[in-house]
Amino acid sequence: MWHDFCYNIQLMNLLKTIFYCALASLSITVGCMSPERAVREADKVGSEIVGEYFEKVANWTNEFSIARPSDRLRNRLLAEQGLDPDAAEMLKAASNANQRQPLPDPLILSLADALRVGAANDNKYQEEKEELFKVALALDAKRQDFEATFAGILTGGVAGDKTDGSKATGEATGGAGGSISKKFRNGASLAASVGLDIVKLLTGGGSTLGLVGDGSMTIPLLRGSGRLVASEPLTQAERNMLYAIYDFEAFRQSFAVEIASAYYGMLKADQKLIALRENAERLTKNYERAKLLYEAGRLSQVELDQTRQDLLSTDDNLVNAEKSRQSELDSFKIRLGLPVDARINLDMSELDRLAAEMGLDIDGTNTIQAAVIQPALPWSEDDAVAIALTNCYNLSIARYRIEDCERALLIAEDGLRADLGIKLSGSLGRSKKDGESAADKSSYSAVVESDMPWERTSERNAYRIALIALDASRRSLESLEDKTRQLVRDDIRSINSAWSSFLIQREALSVAQRRVRSTTLFQQAGRSSTRDLLESESSLLSARNSVISAIVEYRMAGLRLRRDMSMLRISEEGLLLDDEK
Repeated sequence: MWHDFCYNIQLMNLLKTIFYCALASLSITVGCMSPERAVREADKVGSEIVGEYFEKVANWTNEFSIARPSDRLRNRLLAEQGLDPDAAEMLKAASNANQRQPLPDPLILSLADALRVGAANDNKYQEEKEELFKVALALDAKRQDFEATFAGILTGGVAGDKTDGSKATGEATGGAGGSISKKFRNGASLAASVGLDIVKLLTGGGSTLGLVGDGSMTIPLLRGSGRLVASEPLTQAERNMLYAIYDFEAFRQSFAVEIASAYYGMLKADQKLIALRENAERLTKNYERAKLLYEAGRLSQVELDQTRQDLLSTDDNLVNAEKSRQSELDSFKIRLGLPVDARINLDMSELDRLAAEMGLDIDGTNTIQAAVIQPALPWSEDDAVAIALTNCYNLSIARYRIEDCERALLIAEDGLRADLGIKLSGSLGRSKKDGESAADKSSYSAVVESDMPWERTSERNAYRIALIALDASRRSLESLEDKTRQLVRDDIRSINSAWSSFLIQREALSVAQRRVRSTTLFQQAGRSSTRDLLESESSLLSARNSVISAIVEYRMAGLRLRRDMSMLRISEEGLLLDDEK
């Protein structure tokens, strides 16, 4: 009976141990990070890092986020213009569904609208934001390398033994351990751990109660010592974050120029259609007048056919221009990240504003206003070059790259030294056997470790390669500086050339207008041929298109200059700021 009682007690202790181990395992499982929490925390950390660096470089104050709202314009167009029923259902479920005003159909986009829409909907823009975000997460990981790291482990189980003719025996096993490690920026590292026999603590039985702790610290004295060498991965990750910001800002400026160029290109296509339609209307009137003159015997069949042929040619050009314009508009929608079948148009007043600033009215009357003087640039050519050499993002990166190579050279030089370090370690344990008092046991050691640099072939080669890389980075900077000087000088020449071209085309338009009026009157008086009238109409059409092209080219040349100087100010929403217009 006593034997059975003891066996029952042992069984109860075993079950209790298994229960506690299972409870501990359950707590660990519950404490696991969910995917939702992982995304939430990563987004928070990444956005904070990006915001921190954006504030330094571009004075951004808004919160950075890679999340795309469900009610962005692409989805709204799909839903409200009946292009995708699924998008309509998704928008209905959005929290602000009842506060949104419906979009006009077709949607009219100004240049500011196009820039804002592109920044929010374009896939390439989103990819650039995501690349920036990934660099921020990489920096966070490197920062974590120098934080204290904790780890713990729990083990639990049961073991049994049975021999023929004897009773089965069972024993619970279980333990717990914890560790901490930390890497310091001077190259030293610390590690400590503690282990505990959980079963003996819970049951109070058994022959041994164990508690063990140990720790060690390694301090390099030669190779690998010092903040420069030890913290290089973190330093480079911080530099990579800075480069990513510069690259993203350069992308935003180039993106804005590309969208503006495509937008003005579409306006030119629209204006060309307007000019062609007006030209076709005048040619139709000319043809009707020519038929009357032919019937009156005042015009030959050849001249009548010439008038008809020019009218047919203009009609054909009008058809082709409309087709080309629709293709350009589809490409523009794709560039903005909008559905290709969405119904949108552009605001022609953008072109009217540019023309008015340059002394031209293109509202259909082709009125030439008083002569205007070319606006002076804010900088002289020398000043513009000097500003570009200071501000350009790619030059800033190139200069930082030289510093990276200089650090790499010092690190490679450090690799040529001998390994010499001190390792300090110690341990403490407590054990207890049945019928005995607990006994403590401790030990410690201090060891000097050295590895003489007899074999440094790879390190020698790495040092030479670092020297080459440093020289190459300096040459790269020189080349970029020369290209920047050339680019800025070409941009200024393009601005001046565009203005001169505008003045020429402006005068050509005035001449073409006079010529059409005079040849029309002369033909009515019988003093001008039909060919003269047709040629004057063709010249007017060409002059109108050329002057619009000159206006747009002057505007774009100014934007390209500011972009190449890294002086094109872009708002956080992707808009060209007013003072850059």
